[in-house]
Parts: sequence; C-alpha cells; structure tokens
Amino acid sequence: MKSGIIKKTTSYIMGIPMNEADIDTPELVYNRIKASDEFELKEINFDDKNICPMVTVGYKEMEFIVDLKIEPVSAISPDFMFSHPVPDECVKQIKQANNGLTVSITFNDDILASHHFQLKLLNCIIPELAAVVDFNVRRIFSPLWLKQVAASAVAPGPAYIYSINIAADRENSSEGAGRAWVFTQGLNRCGFMELEVINAEEKNIDFYATSI
Repeated sequence: MKSGIIKKTTSYIMGIPMNEADIDTPELVYNRIKASDEFELKEINFDDKNICPMVTVGYKEMEFIVDLKIEPVSAISPDFMFSHPVPDECVKQIKQANNGLTVSITFNDDILASHHFQLKLLNCIIPELAAVVDFNVRRIFSPLWLKQVAASAVAPGPAYIYSINIAADRENSSEGAGRAWVFTQGLNRCGFMELEVINAEEKNIDFYATSI
C-alpha cells in the first residue's frame, strides 16, 4: 500500500425535502431517474446489509452503485456547520422535518466526477430541497447551490470534497497559551488518510490550516 493511500470509505450525502411526500416510496425516486436525460437506471436491487434500495446508475461513461436510504433528520449532529446562507423557509423545514433521503456511493478514480454525479443525482431525485447535508465533511449546503452545481458541466472544486476543522482549547486561550486540534474530514472517501495537527499552538492555527 502506498503511503497515505487507503481504501475509500463511502460518501454519504442527504437531501432534506421541502415535502416529505416526495420521498414516500422508492418508485417515486426510480421514476425520476428514468425520466432524466443525464442518467440511465440500469438495475434495481436491495442492499441487505444496509437495509435499503440499491440501484445501478449509468452516468456519462461511468457506472455507480447507489444506496438510497430514508434516514431521520435527527442523525444530523448539532455541530454541523452551514456552508451557505439558507432561505428562512428552508431553515424552518430543516427544523421540523422528520426524514431525509441519503444517497451513498463509493467514488471511482475520478473523484471530482464522482462527487458531481452524487450531487446531480440528489438534485434529480428530490424535486424541491430544503438543504443538502454532507455527512463526510459535517456541512450543510444551500439547495440553491445544489441547483447551480447540477446544472453545471463543471464539477465543484476540491474544497467541497473535504473540510478543515479546528477544535480549540478555550480554557487557556485567554492566556495566549491555547492549543488546538486541526484536522480534515472527507479525505477518506477519496482514498486518502485524514490529516491532523495535534496540540497546535493557537498563534499558528492559521498556518497549520493553510498548510493542510
């Protein structure tokens, strides 16, 4: 195994619908994929391990096996951050929603194209979204951003594939002796080890974050 290269983990991205009736049955989702000009629904199966529908979807010259799982919105941790401003009506729906639909795939060798496919598929199968939740990077994205991404021929940049996070020691920060843990999330799904700096000096946090 090459240094820093690991087996890819699964990429999990949830769509929270404005209307939960839009994800009531798998057939609704299948029909939207079939109606799309971008995708070819090649096979429908059931994932016994994850207990959810599983489909094989053709996209351009690639093929992806996709898990489609209804999951409670309560699975979203309170520490997930909003990466974009989200309309007020969407925030209201996020707070009152019960379930979302999670699209799970394993990226192929073209990481950016795989990520773009996952986002495009999510936009296709949920007509109106309140928010997009990327569990791998612990971020919440605007549905308006997703529509722009889905309509674009260009994949989102690498900055959307992973996140850089800082967990600070707030007890000592006022004395100028604060320490922090600087770490990435999301690189595992690309087949790379996550990066981290442990016990980083507070005054050098920006340097470490930029270096990562």
